[in-house]
Amino acid sequence: MEKKIWKTMFQDFLELLSAAFYSFHLFIHIYSAILLLYIAFWTNYWPIVAIAACWMSYDYKAPSRGGRQVDAVKRFPIWKYFNNYFPIRLVKTADLDPKRNYIFCTHPHGVICTSNVAHFILGYSKASQLFPGLKFHTATLNINFCFPILRDYALALGFISASKDSLMYLLRDNQGGNVVNLMIGGSSEAYFTEPGDYRIILNKRKGFIRIALNTGCSLVPVFCFGENDTLQLVFPKPDSIMGILQDWFRRLTRVSLCFPVGRSWLLTCVPKRTPMVTVVGEPINIPKITKPSEEDIEYYHSIYKEALMRLFEESKFQYTSNPTNTKLIIVG
Repeated sequence: MEKKIWKTMFQDFLELLSAAFYSFHLFIHIYSAILLLYIAFWTNYWPIVAIAACWMSYDYKAPSRGGRQVDAVKRFPIWKYFNNYFPIRLVKTADLDPKRNYIFCTHPHGVICTSNVAHFILGYSKASQLFPGLKFHTATLNINFCFPILRDYALALGFISASKDSLMYLLRDNQGGNVVNLMIGGSSEAYFTEPGDYRIILNKRKGFIRIALNTGCSLVPVFCFGENDTLQLVFPKPDSIMGILQDWFRRLTRVSLCFPVGRSWLLTCVPKRTPMVTVVGEPINIPKITKPSEEDIEYYHSIYKEALMRLFEESKFQYTSNPTNTKLIIVG
């Protein structure tokens, strides 16, 4: 019995460590910049930075040409404990044809896209089993590819550039089997992360509809229940120094600086141990229209919105503790 208790405690410690390791990515850009500056100017290993910069210059097209996934990085052992920490669960509502390309339209963004990464980036997810023949790519901001070494780590995990050129490159592949995972609300949606109702940004997000029409790919609504319960944000006052700096940094980089609160103030960046269920809806087939009109975009945007609301309303009774009072609210 005592041996079993120690084994459980060690398992819990590894899972907590994995969640802390993931939270490290909140500030990975800052860490990377400081480390590279230190190596370049205060050590004798500056050639490492120079070589990495040359490689980045030579390989600059990789983020917009399908990326470069490395299974060994995606299946790093610590990620197995990360999936068990919450735990997470992926639910399929319909089969997907591996001969077609898809945009997974994921909601909500949350603070650090925990469920999105767990299901569609890391190698211990059941996504490949539930959707055989599909290869998942997660679109992210170009700032993640602006730092030597960090960019190769992001590429190895399966991230690609969120630029239009990058998305079109994969979705125009006639062989099919590509899934581009988009966080539709973007980093601005992180400001609405709080328990209870889900607030998302959708009305002014129509670029993904235009890309779907240009390529004829299918749209798939994806919703994660529990994402907003893992981390919450503490906001500085808008007229404070931190508030002004936060707004300036977001306008400059499109990244929202935040002050996350997770398990406790001592472990403030570590997500709470909250079960998360991600539901993948039925695909919405979109016709290929090379030059869609604004009416076309509005029409298919409304179809997508209806499908997302339907998925949410049908699923919340199974995956929320208070379904009657839990609502999906479009705030922008």
